[in-house]
Amino acid sequence: MSFILNDETHPHHNFCQYANVDYKSLQHHPLPPTADHYIKHMLFHAQNGTLAEIYSALLPCPWTYYEIALNLIEHFNINEEHPFYEWISFYDRDDLKDLILNLRKTLRLISITSK
Repeated sequence: MSFILNDETHPHHNFCQYANVDYKSLQHHPLPPTADHYIKHMLFHAQNGTLAEIYSALLPCPWTYYEIALNLIEHFNINEEHPFYEWISFYDRDDLKDLILNLRKTLRLISITSK
């Protein structure tokens, strides 16, 4: 929870800076349909789902961004001059990797024990 509430919004400021858009001004615009549906999916399972469903709904976002960052680093010359260095380096962190592995292990355990 701390990751989502305190950390994850910061790298998105990187995109806004690059596009010359104020991050706070975007908060009052409707979300694109895919983002809106994903948020509703997470909220639905947070309110009505089992623990396994909650983990399953939350895990894809940080895990996907982590995998994207790894792929970009592997295939491109990512350094501090890259316009999205802040975003990429945020998701290429050992503590985030540990968080994702922890979430995956917990989900696996929850799934096994709930059968």
